[in-house]
Amino acid sequence: MGMGRFLELFKPISPFVPEVKPPERKVSFNSRLLWTGLALIIYLIMSEIPLYGITITGVGDPMYTLRVIFASSRGTLMELGIGPIVTAGLIIQLLAGSGIIEVDFSNPDDRALFTTASKVFSLLMVLFQALLYIVSGAFGRVTFGVSILLFGQLLAAGFIIMMLDELVQKGGGSAAASACSSSQGSRSASGGTPSALYPSGTGRGWVPSSPFSRPSSRGSLSGAGSTGLEISPT
Repeated sequence: MGMGRFLELFKPISPFVPEVKPPERKVSFNSRLLWTGLALIIYLIMSEIPLYGITITGVGDPMYTLRVIFASSRGTLMELGIGPIVTAGLIIQLLAGSGIIEVDFSNPDDRALFTTASKVFSLLMVLFQALLYIVSGAFGRVTFGVSILLFGQLLAAGFIIMMLDELVQKGGGSAAASACSSSQGSRSASGGTPSALYPSGTGRGWVPSSPFSRPSSRGSLSGAGSTGLEISPT
């Protein structure tokens, strides 16, 4: 079977791939803003929830400059950000645009299979990057149990972001990936988190703080030390 019928491989699993049902009527502008804002709120909340099983210390992050692009936040559920989704989308779009994968976007069946293929590629990229982070020691030396726990958290977060992106796109709003990336850029420009919460000294909880100041102790997100967070296993 040639690559021209590559999409046919996804037909058996298409009914089992979760999808967001498109609206049955035209979505108003206010509704678009509402769903886009809801997606951003969920993204920001996930960006503030630390990964369970590791501690956070205020040391520089070598991936800091790339986190704005991938809308990722180190040591949180958004550790991978939108990177896997964007990468998978670019790959399959290039394959379709170059003619390696034959797809007729005027055909509803082909469009549905192409969407399914994009989701499968996105999940595979989430799996691959999550495993790569854990195996490469990005979270330090962790036990097998903690590795499974981290993998599950990253996989769940990636799946949620993928569904949010589809929700906003089908709802007629701006792409969730672009919105998250813009939000991450604003967070970085403002010196870290936009909320009045910051990690406690142990890295296992959150304590209130003034929105105009950040602690300089271990676990800080402020000032020059906010170039990133180094994480280590508990």
